[in-house]
Amino acid sequence: MRGTEPKHCRKHVGVKTEIIKAQWDARQEGERIRATYDLPAQSDPLTELLRISREIVTWKDVCRVMIGDLAGMDGAAEQVRIRFYENALDRSAKVLSDIVRLGIEDRLAMVDERQTNLSIAAVESAMSELAPLLGYDPERPEIREVIAKHLRAIQREAT
Repeated sequence: MRGTEPKHCRKHVGVKTEIIKAQWDARQEGERIRATYDLPAQSDPLTELLRISREIVTWKDVCRVMIGDLAGMDGAAEQVRIRFYENALDRSAKVLSDIVRLGIEDRLAMVDERQTNLSIAAVESAMSELAPLLGYDPERPEIREVIAKHLRAIQREAT
């Protein structure tokens, strides 16, 4: 049966070709939507979990406000709002305990510190190479302090 398309893709370990095509189409559609709405590309999972945790805590706070406004409601609406709040409490407790258990904020701080140290090292190396041309002593401690100050300012602006 030459000319017919195979039912399984050899390259993708026997996965059906229509599944491979559907996955490709879904990725392409996701990229089109991301580009259309100027959404950022997928960030690292640690930062994404922190972002989601902020959304969950915000939703919990919204539900708490809704609970405070139960006067004049029938029993069903009151129960729905209470259920929303209970679910939001459970979800926020879980995600926050996961963040603490995994040490996500500490890990992100270590990554930021490493990136800052690498940036300082790169700038110091460049300054050492340029020292003879610019006529200064690269070993002076003030130079490192000034470089660190400017890199911290850049980091603050980024966050």
